[in-house]
Amino acid sequence: MNHPNFMEWVRKKLLPACRKLFPGEYIVLLADNAPYHCAIPDVEPLSKWSVGDLRAKLGELAPARLPNCTNRKQVIAALKDEFARRGIQRARTPFEEVVEAAGGTVLWLPPYHPEFQPIELFWGVTKNHVAKQWVPRRSMTTTEQQLNQALNKYGDRETVDNMFRHCADMINKVRQFAQPLVPADADEEEGVEYDESDVEEDGEEDDLLDEEVDEVE
Repeated sequence: MNHPNFMEWVRKKLLPACRKLFPGEYIVLLADNAPYHCAIPDVEPLSKWSVGDLRAKLGELAPARLPNCTNRKQVIAALKDEFARRGIQRARTPFEEVVEAAGGTVLWLPPYHPEFQPIELFWGVTKNHVAKQWVPRRSMTTTEQQLNQALNKYGDRETVDNMFRHCADMINKVRQFAQPLVPADADEEEGVEYDESDVEEDGEEDDLLDEEVDEVE
């Protein structure tokens, strides 16, 4: 998937389907930070800036924070924090503009948090269902049949609602944990930025997600 194909799908498939299934309803779409979701043509993201440019911008906004930023990720995290504190608005993505023009809104999930995404639980139980039936030399036809069985098994309204409730519970737990960490003078609506260096090593998140998938099953 790339950004142009994604936007074509949003305009021609997703939004018409939403209007058909939920006529007159206000549509709220959850999106993760996949590059093709949040791409902004002609706007270069911080990840593309040189280290020199990043440090120069941070030095302009908050020179006192520079000595504490020893690597690229820390500089980017500090810049994002300064942008939020100063009310510097990021550019709107075409995805947001199209959805808002259709009378809806996009809610962005925080990076590196698959446990907040119902779709991750859904694909997790679906793939587990197919994987548990693996046999040597399994044909593509058999695999497709098993996949359809899983989609029918876990795609009913009650199961999907349970997945959304599970993710909502996870978000509430994080809020309860993070609230004492927010400075008393912080604006109530200001989001909490996490340093990317705090993200678990590859594989640890997968283990956590596997445990949640088992709970859903």
